[in-house]
Amino acid sequence: MTHDLRSRLTDPSLLAEKAFVAGQWVTADSGGTLAVDNPATGK
Repeated sequence: MTHDLRSRLTDPSLLAEKAFVAGQWVTADSGGTLAVDNPATGK
């Protein structure tokens, strides 16, 4: 999913796969991610 979305963006660098914590972008300790649905589109 992320690869598909990234290919459709004008500026792919704006897609963050990290969390902004205490002023820094960080990855999960486990390296895991969660799927997020847009409630407006259900996708």
